[in-house]
Amino acid sequence: MSLLGEIEWYAFGKDYALPLLATLIAIVVPSTFFYILPTRQNRRKTAMDFFNTFFGEEMRQTRLEAWNYLVTERKKLSPEEQTTRLRNYVTYATESSDKQDLTSETVGHYQRASRILHFFALVDTCLQEGTVDESMIRSFLGYYYLWWRDEVIDPLQKLRSSKSTDNLKTMPVWLKPFEAFNRVCGGAA
Repeated sequence: MSLLGEIEWYAFGKDYALPLLATLIAIVVPSTFFYILPTRQNRRKTAMDFFNTFFGEEMRQTRLEAWNYLVTERKKLSPEEQTTRLRNYVTYATESSDKQDLTSETVGHYQRASRILHFFALVDTCLQEGTVDESMIRSFLGYYYLWWRDEVIDPLQKLRSSKSTDNLKTMPVWLKPFEAFNRVCGGAA
């Protein structure tokens, strides 16, 4: 190679390649360290917070009692009584409580079930917003969500009123389909 060719490559590198490379490094390195890595860590931390909440003793007891009421005991009833039990719960969740004559034990069952369903709705919202690690959610919540979806959530959503609105006083968030959860945990029911 001639001296003239070496000078041209040196000039090209100095005038074009070096400024381009420096600009690229100035953008990519801080973006990686100050945005991408912390975002990934925050998504994993959020998933771990969900894990700790879901598997905490209080939530475990709540899940057990809600599942017992909405699934185990309901399966022992006739098909009409099963539908009535679910319809009464949807009515409790969507209408003013002063119109209903419920025992404190029944209200307790409904509140425990609502706590679990609201937890799933919160996780679904975080999945939609991308603020939680999907693979971690799938690995520790997917199994439980699919059982709750098949046995509780889908039957409740089928009973919702056709005149439902987006008013949170008459439409709990768990009565809407959990699209992100279904996508992450194995498709729609």
